[in-house]
Amino acid sequence: MLLALLLLALDVKVSQRAAELYGPTALALRPDGTQAWLAVDDEIWSFDAGGHRGMRARLPEIGLPGHAYSLDWHPGAGLLAMRLDNDATIHLLDPATLLPSGTITLQWPPELVEHASRAVHLAFAEDGRIAASTGGGHAVALFGRDGRFLARTALGTYRFTNGLWWSGDALWTTDTNGLQLKRLDGRTLALQQSVDVPAPRGTRYLGLARPHPPQATEANEPLPLATVIRFGNDRIVGVVADILPGGGELLFSQTDRMEPRDLGWLGRDLLVVDGRSRSVLRWNAAHEPLPPFGDTDSQRDLQDAAQMQQRLQWLHQALVAAAIGGVVAAITLVWHARRGSRSRRRIAATPHWWAVLASALLPGLGQWMRGRNAMALAWFLVWSVYTLSISVPVLWNLLGPRSDVSVQYAADVLAVQLLITAFAALEAARR
Repeated sequence: MLLALLLLALDVKVSQRAAELYGPTALALRPDGTQAWLAVDDEIWSFDAGGHRGMRARLPEIGLPGHAYSLDWHPGAGLLAMRLDNDATIHLLDPATLLPSGTITLQWPPELVEHASRAVHLAFAEDGRIAASTGGGHAVALFGRDGRFLARTALGTYRFTNGLWWSGDALWTTDTNGLQLKRLDGRTLALQQSVDVPAPRGTRYLGLARPHPPQATEANEPLPLATVIRFGNDRIVGVVADILPGGGELLFSQTDRMEPRDLGWLGRDLLVVDGRSRSVLRWNAAHEPLPPFGDTDSQRDLQDAAQMQQRLQWLHQALVAAAIGGVVAAITLVWHARRGSRSRRRIAATPHWWAVLASALLPGLGQWMRGRNAMALAWFLVWSVYTLSISVPVLWNLLGPRSDVSVQYAADVLAVQLLITAFAALEAARR
């Protein structure tokens, strides 16, 4: 039992380290196509137009511990705008040195405050206005360059919203589950136009979106309204497509499954941050794939981190398996040690192994059946609190876009639940 607990403690450390190696997440591009910046784990990398890496900055070393959730170019200030995970503050960075250059605190209206640090994506206008989508807040909000609240969309406009971009003085947005692109007045956020988009069964939901370069791909083809990410039900695996003014789409070709996290146009090349391959994929305006973005060193660093995370995940699985094996072995030893003996404190109405089986099905039930009410309450609280805590993100994922829940996450949850029930069953076997 002690060994199993030590293995679980070690597994917590391993899992934390594996979670830190999340890979590339966010992308920012200078509108003139001369520079790009990529958020990778707890670092920011800068690139020139040719993909050669320049500056690297570790966020803890510049006083910003955490991981970048979003990274955008602020044209009004000529700075990078970054948000960290679960942090509502907008941190401004000097694009040359990658050092902090100020902050902006958005003054959210009371009904949207809870979404200020969650599922928010930003778009910056030339004059400094800041538009923010709220994901599960089902609204878009508008702020001045100093963060002062200006306007929000009317109730019922969206069923989740993520991507948004400025087009002159108009603001385009995505209605994630409503399957529409919506153009809003850039001052009042009044709805001006809605464009229905296709709803393929495998990739229904709209994610981030960026404006398409102004030049048409072919003289006879209409200029796309935007380039968008489309997700499947898990909001992780998806595709990238150009959305046409009439609502049609042109998919960017891909041979492997992709987990698009961010995207943008660097000149005439589309860059897509892919969580599956741990790289920045690249296409031309004709939707043809090109070699991944970045130089040899940056691509090698990305792949080395991916391999390290894979090894840590294997170690995590081995530790969980060993812990489960340890618990099973302990239960077996206890059973053999006590086999045939009589319990002087047995409750007559409850056969001993009925209680063990009951706790294996529902932690605490067997203890209650044997009259150990305090222990029964303790085991039930441990199991129920853990189940409730992991059910919240799972339900959130089912109800709307969120990328925190994966197959690996579900497997980890199931493994921990099995361990809790095994420990409870072992305790119930105590006479």
